[in-house]
Amino acid sequence: MASGSTVPGDSNAVSRNTRREIPPGYIEDQLERTSSEVRLIELSISILTLCVATLSYLLVLGILEHWFITGGLSAVTRTL
Repeated sequence: MASGSTVPGDSNAVSRNTRREIPPGYIEDQLERTSSEVRLIELSISILTLCVATLSYLLVLGILEHWFITGGLSAVTRTL
């Protein structure tokens, strides 16, 4: 085991040199930026989910129409 001290004589000098100062408002700015990015991602996910659900619904309706309705649906019924 080491018997010597590894603590420098002036511990404030070491902490002053290695510690970086954070500008005022930096953390708040980063939180706002991150919050807006999270909102954008959540909006994108919601829109993508809506698109996938709509396309899935249309695919299922198309398959059911093809299999079960002889002659298909009329244009008005299909539009509705």
